[in-house]
Amino acid sequence: MHPAARLYTGGYFKASLRLAKLIASDEKSIFILSAKYGVVGLQERIEQYDLKLSQLEPTARQEWFRAIRQRIAELTTAAMPVFVCGQLYHSNLDGFKVLPMGGIGTQLQFMNRLILLLQKQPRLRFPV
Repeated sequence: MHPAARLYTGGYFKASLRLAKLIASDEKSIFILSAKYGVVGLQERIEQYDLKLSQLEPTARQEWFRAIRQRIAELTTAAMPVFVCGQLYHSNLDGFKVLPMGGIGTQLQFMNRLILLLQKQPRLRFPV
């Protein structure tokens, strides 16, 4: 078992996590959307796995989204959580805006620019 944040090592995840840490009120409000485990806290201990949301059958994927929406509703009663996830993972979650919409390259460019801006101007708050 490992802390969830240590299991994800790709460049997209790392950029998403850096940005989330800059805009979240604290690390306890940052969550990963996992194809296997659903909504996972950064320090939550999980087993390593190899599953992508795109590998789930359509009915299983719809059930995953239903469970995710339910968990998000529970989390958002206290404060606005920040989620670390790719486009497919948030594509069916109504009520959440992710900027910019587009492919991974566009999103990475945006995140890296925003990270640089927030690091240079730490008092600047990104609206979440």
